[in-house]
Amino acid sequence: MNKIYSFLSVFALLFVMAGCEQDLPTYDDSQARLNFDYTQYASGRVNYSFVFSGGKQRDTIWIQLNTMGFLSDVDRPFELQQVTTGDHDAVPGQHYVSLDDEGVKKYMVVPAHKNYARVPIIVLRDASLNDATYRLNITLKPNDVFQTGYFTYSSMTISITNELTQPTAWTGAMNYYFGQWGKVKHQFMIDVTGKKWDDAFITSVQGDFDMVNYYINKLDKALDAENQRRKAAGLPYLQEADGTLVAFGW
Repeated sequence: MNKIYSFLSVFALLFVMAGCEQDLPTYDDSQARLNFDYTQYASGRVNYSFVFSGGKQRDTIWIQLNTMGFLSDVDRPFELQQVTTGDHDAVPGQHYVSLDDEGVKKYMVVPAHKNYARVPIIVLRDASLNDATYRLNITLKPNDVFQTGYFTYSSMTISITNELTQPTAWTGAMNYYFGQWGKVKHQFMIDVTGKKWDDAFITSVQGDFDMVNYYINKLDKALDAENQRRKAAGLPYLQEADGTLVAFGW
């Protein structure tokens, strides 16, 4: 009897599986779409500072867009556009090379048989960046080939400045180990370690606990020495412009 029940159970399972396979919908949306890739830049935000450029007057930030839909046998062009907010919007020709420039526009193509494209955003050093941060908000400009994909991946924001700015990678782990970002703290870290503490360096360090611990101890000792020096000189401990004391460790 048990054998009969086992046979019936297996038969029923196979029947259900076959039914599920028949019920699976077939992807048939012929409309191609594009999403900005947030893998490299979390939440679609890029914080760029010419402080780390080594004196460059222009630099290039590469962003990626991924397709939704079927692949194609031919190259497929797309367009990007700036969306202004009225608050420190980056100015083409002053803070970045226009998205309509042929040197940039030629990259706005998804090659045949590919599901992504990489586009260079060329930022320009300008005196106005010494005192403020300007932002370039980019979205897809829909055309006959591509429409916007998911709303949550529909834009990319690039902040451009000549000042120290919070690196994109300074998030959860960095906040836990080194505390909240601050301009004075960041400059102190650069001066003490000789490292930029930019996105590339932070990414290479934060997964190595021994290295993180080494830098915390080094910075702690240097900060204590600096504060003792400042105390002897009748100065306040090292702090941010808003009075927040610089501190490291957890």
